[in-house]
Amino acid sequence: MTIGETFQTGPAPAGRRVVVIGAGPAGLAATEKLLAHGLQPIVVAPADDWGGRAFVGASEADAGSPAGDVDFLRFRGRAARIRSAVRLITGHVAWAIEDGAVLLAGREGISRLAFDRLVLATGAETRPIPLPGGQLSGVTDLGTLYRAPEQAGNTTIGQRPVLIGGGPGLYEVADRLVRAGRRLTAVIDLDPDPWRRGPIGAESGRPGTGLGRWLRLVGRDVPVLTGITRLRVEGDGHVERIIATDGRGETRDIVCDTVGVGHGMIADHRLLASAGVALAFDPDRRAFLPQLDAEGRVPECPGLYVAGEAGPHPRPAVADRLGAAAGLAVASDLGIADARIELARMTPLLSHDRRTGAEIAVDHPYPTGWVLAQDDDAPIDPASGLTLGRLKQVAARHRLDRLGRAAAVLGIDLARAGGLGRAGVLAELIAALGALPLAGLGTSQGESPAMPVPLGMLAAAGRGQVNDITERAG
Repeated sequence: MTIGETFQTGPAPAGRRVVVIGAGPAGLAATEKLLAHGLQPIVVAPADDWGGRAFVGASEADAGSPAGDVDFLRFRGRAARIRSAVRLITGHVAWAIEDGAVLLAGREGISRLAFDRLVLATGAETRPIPLPGGQLSGVTDLGTLYRAPEQAGNTTIGQRPVLIGGGPGLYEVADRLVRAGRRLTAVIDLDPDPWRRGPIGAESGRPGTGLGRWLRLVGRDVPVLTGITRLRVEGDGHVERIIATDGRGETRDIVCDTVGVGHGMIADHRLLASAGVALAFDPDRRAFLPQLDAEGRVPECPGLYVAGEAGPHPRPAVADRLGAAAGLAVASDLGIADARIELARMTPLLSHDRRTGAEIAVDHPYPTGWVLAQDDDAPIDPASGLTLGRLKQVAARHRLDRLGRAAAVLGIDLARAGGLGRAGVLAELIAALGALPLAGLGTSQGESPAMPVPLGMLAAAGRGQVNDITERAG
């Protein structure tokens, strides 16, 4: 078992053993509030340091972040400030929740960590957009490019990157790259009405944010293309160009060496589902979500809290605020009066955040019709070889009325890394092809593990090697 160097021992006060799963922005915000109110949470991270899915190696002193990457530098500074105060267990994946404990899969097998309060900051996965040629090297998801600027010498981003997607997240990634000193060849917005809440729409609680991003792109001469009806990525093994066709039939040849693509996110609630928490379909967000109160509590399962935004277009500032709220909710429920007062002041803004998130989801739905209009060789799941044409053929012959059955018939393993995002896209496409209600297809989030687990860990679990690390961790 690998324990982070900031790991501390010592028993936690009765009833106050708090565990935070996830070390990204929401997990960090929750941890900061817990520490500020006298609690010492145990933080579990699948990577070897703070960062989560948003940042990588965020507290390493030699990370070599570009000077302009303010988001990363700010996160790194916050992580460094609490590094000596928090107990951090690294290199472990949350496997399941059962009987007041979370099962962790590590390099040496499965461990059990008991808790009194559990904060889940498990992040989200990018929803991919199938593109003809999308299997070429150099095509990646927007989430990967969002994380890339802070890594010195990072080769994920070439010299001529193009971003493809829609919604506020597209411009969040573009803006972060521009502010980090990266040059963008083009941004292609697939939303039919991108101006509604796209570049100009402000984030909740941050007036002018969208306009500022738009002006930075204009100031750097980054073309933003809209009205594109068909795309094809071309290259000899590696992406070399994009052929873009608009509604008038006019084509544009865009020379590039990197393509970042995606439309929104799928919040990861698989760990919650493993605890038996029901996920209900939200028609606005078009996703199965847990029922939470405004501060992130799970009413049907006292002691569980969710940190982070549930909608398909998470906003970093909001995720940070919701993480802080979850930490304050824990402290408040443990009888800490100052935390209760601070949380009460945040509640109106939190309610506004959630309403705005639902509105953004309605304004920027996944471009299902656009995807179905692409060429049949667009890869739906590169690992299994499933293409758009093959999906259409199978859907015409079989009634794919459940997501799990559809994955089995199509030969897709949704437990692999990135399977959560692919599952969301597959559900949208199947519902459209079969004229089925999306809610009726069900969800892939009813099974653990919360993240893909290496086979060696599974083998150790199969041999019954479960180590109780509660005393060591707390």
